[in-house]
Formats: sequence, structure tokens, C-alpha cells
Amino acid sequence: MMGVCLFIVLGFGFQMRLHPEGGHSVIKDGVADFSIEELVFDGTETAKRLVTGEAKIWKGIEYVEDGLRQVFGTANTYQEIFLALVVYVKSAEFGECVTKVGNCLSAFKGHHNGKALYQCTEHVELNAYKGTPVRVFRSVHKVTEDGVGSYPHRVLYSYIIDLKTEEAKAVRAAKPKRAAAKPGRKGRTTV
Repeated sequence: MMGVCLFIVLGFGFQMRLHPEGGHSVIKDGVADFSIEELVFDGTETAKRLVTGEAKIWKGIEYVEDGLRQVFGTANTYQEIFLALVVYVKSAEFGECVTKVGNCLSAFKGHHNGKALYQCTEHVELNAYKGTPVRVFRSVHKVTEDGVGSYPHRVLYSYIIDLKTEEAKAVRAAKPKRAAAKPGRKGRTTV
């Protein structure tokens, strides 16, 4: 059964695709959960993929490793500006999960046909997000000598999002409330 692909227009000439039920570009290592694409208005109706991403719910480090394999495996156009991995943490051990994800990113080696293709050469946690319910890592993965062809390095942003701790709940509770809906044209409500 095919899933519905959701398009979100991000501004003139850009769209975000969310790919439920099977994702995008099925290959051996899985599928991408979302992508941000630049629309090309030249009659070909094509889209240049700018970001490819994968989302996982934390159930252990093996889910993060699967997500890394999927995002590197589906980012096969080499047009992407960067790759993204989103990890949702529903357990109370958020700090421990952040450490484990960081270690996994550093140790990850992408594989292609049984050969090591990517190796993490740079890995940093972005300071602007330290101590918040959203932690962000930036890592650079370069092609190793085992890799085939002349592929560029890949930049991966990993977002670890706390959904459980009291601090995360307090941040969500403090978020400004939306204005009350008012009646619009023909029975529609607008905000």
C-alpha cells in the first residue's frame, strides 16, 4: 500500500516532503523519512533535493545506527546541502541518551557494498543548544580510501529532542498560546 506524501511549501520554490509508510527512495538500507527540495520551474517538473533526513524514536543505540545507515544510504544524489537525523527521546535519561548518540556519531562508518565508505572526521555539539531540551550535533563524514569514486564529504546535523523530562515539559508549557480562532469566510476559521 502506498502512503500519502505530504508537501509543505516552505517559500517560493521550496517544498518539504514527509514520506510516511515506506519513506522516499527505497533501497537496501531503508528509506528517508523527509526531504527538503528546491523546485525547478523549467518544464521538467523536477526537484533538487537539498536536505535528506531520518527520524527515530529512541529505543536504544541500535535505532540510531539504523537511522544513520538509512540517511547515508538514501542520500545518494550528492546534491544535498546537509543530512539530518532526528532522535526523539521519551525516557527520563535524556543526558545519557545524548552522550550515547554523540559517541555513536563519532564511531559511525557508513558502508557501501561491504566497504567502509564514510568515516566521521569532525564531531561537535553546538553550544547554542547545550542545556536545552533540544541538543544538536554537527558531524562531518568523509569518504575513506576504501570508498569508490570521488564523492564529497557529507555534513550531518543530528537533533536529539527531549520529550519526557520535567524541563522539557516546562519549556512546552511556557510556549505562547495561539490566538483564539475567529470566524472567517464561508464558515472557515482563521487564526
